[in-house]
Amino acid sequence: MEFIYPIFIAIAFYFILLKPVMKDQKLKKKTMSSLKIGDTVVFSGGLVAVIDEIIVTKSGTSLLKLILNNNTVIYSLPESIDRLVEDDTVLSNMKDIIKK
Repeated sequence: MEFIYPIFIAIAFYFILLKPVMKDQKLKKKTMSSLKIGDTVVFSGGLVAVIDEIIVTKSGTSLLKLILNNNTVIYSLPESIDRLVEDDTVLSNMKDIIKK
């Protein structure tokens, strides 16, 4: 009877902690593999940028050329991107900033 408690705790640990984290990781991996030029993305620090170019190095790693505005270009690894922007207001503002 005493062995039931550790089993119950392990099952609870899996469903409460591990499963949601694994689901988030799977979703983020799917999002990162579907990045394309012109997507508006948000960094984990809160910066919003538009993907201008996807560079694949000789070693197979990807590097993103991102535009913050017309005068500011940065390079980043895809892992630093938190999510894609899907809000129409933010998207229209980013398109206006880059056009100017």
